[in-house]
Amino acid sequence: MESEKEKEVREFYERLKAELDLSSTWPSIYLYKFIVPSEKENVLRVQEAFDCMGAVIKTTKSKT
Repeated sequence: MESEKEKEVREFYERLKAELDLSSTWPSIYLYKFIVPSEKENVLRVQEAFDCMGAVIKTTKSKT
């Protein structure tokens, strides 16, 4: 028998799946956002990780 907490978690994921099924066609394009310290080496590591995958990478420097 599942606990109340387990029931809440299960119901949450059931609702989430239903909402995603209604709002998206799968598979679909997904936006990922990586926040890394702006040293050139860190930015290059992220870019290299997605090289040859057709990723579109845009960089923006922090305003702070």
